[in-house]
Amino acid sequence: MKKLIILFSCFLVFAGTVSAQKNDTLTRAKVKNRMSKLDSTKRENLKEKGITENSMKELDLSKDQFNQIEGFRKSAKEEKEKIKNDNTLTEAQKEEKIKAVDENFRKKSGSVMTKEQRSKVEKKRSELKGKKKDSQGAKPQ
Repeated sequence: MKKLIILFSCFLVFAGTVSAQKNDTLTRAKVKNRMSKLDSTKRENLKEKGITENSMKELDLSKDQFNQIEGFRKSAKEEKEKIKNDNTLTEAQKEEKIKAVDENFRKKSGSVMTKEQRSKVEKKRSELKGKKKDSQGAKPQ
């Protein structure tokens, strides 16, 4: 009887572990599916901005949110290309206009997100700024 109880307990622990992993796997699969639909250039651009598979998973954007933000991103990218190709502007003017486009993108995408999602993005952005300062401040040996 003791062996049956022990065997049954082990089975319950095993089943609980498998179930927990299955839920995590489903979430990962959903994020990978979204990210796999992006081409490599988009994926690299998003990575530079701190938007990776993991951060997309952390934000848990709905399809509607994802599509709206993707539209904002495409629009911003087109505007940036026009600015970069505009030969009438100086480099300083180009940088200023690109910063304005980036800020506009942040505002638009922030308006689509929930307060919690926005705070996660801000936290990630500040972490990236900290890492960037650390790497710039480090002297090569």
